[in-house]
Amino acid sequence: MYNAGLAVFNLLPFPPLDGSKVILSFFPKNTQDYILRNEKFLYTILLILIFTGTISKVIQPITSKIIIFFINIVS
Repeated sequence: MYNAGLAVFNLLPFPPLDGSKVILSFFPKNTQDYILRNEKFLYTILLILIFTGTISKVIQPITSKIIIFFINIVS
């Protein structure tokens, strides 16, 4: 269960998480440069979302669906 939560968290489109790198590949080069230059500010926003508990409201439903999916496959 923790692994599914960490996987979902890591794929969120916030720098420095991996999801941001995936999303950035679809943007034009100038937008990529802008986001990478301002990554430190986005990191601060991510920390605020974590400490206020907002991020868990996003991760928990997705994680639950992933776990149910895998339970159905195994059953």
